Amino acid sequence: MKSLKSLALIALSVFTFAACSKKDDAPANSGSFTYDSKSYGLTNGYFLNWGTDGGELELISASYETLISNPTGTYNAIDVDFVDSTIQVGTFTYKYKYDETFDKTKNFTSGTAYINVSANGSSGGVNFVEGSTVIVTKNGDGYSVSIDAKLEDGKTLTGTYSGSVGVLND
Repeated sequence: MKSLKSLALIALSVFTFAACSKKDDAPANSGSFTYDSKSYGLTNGYFLNWGTDGGELELISASYETLISNPTGTYNAIDVDFVDSTIQVGTFTYKYKYDETFDKTKNFTSGTAYINVSANGSSGGVNFVEGSTVIVTKNGDGYSVSIDAKLEDGKTLTGTYSGSVGVLND
């Protein structure tokens, strides 16, 4: 009986180790962007599915749970809007959605950088303009995103993000 209990304990230990090892080996989300010679961290990725209206890839310095529980805090984020309602992989350039040469496999519809924005709803962002590029690649269960943007204020923004991207449906 004692050996049966020992065998059960060993089996449980092996099962627990095997079940946890993949998650423990997963790399942490990481990223940052540089704007006006300052660097801002990005720790979370989300894709907001708007259904027939497309979707938005949001790379942000806080989790949505944190923003909801602490609406007085501030955050930094990059939003990139697509015509498709699923995460797209490829190289995309900014183009006005109603431009006759717009191609959803090559273009995104808008992009905005938010810096030190209040989580309580007040906002102020700087929009991407023609010449901006976003590259999205799939890496196992996560994504890598690279951004090289020209902004409406004449400045540039560069950034990267690697990690999970949670999908939130409208």
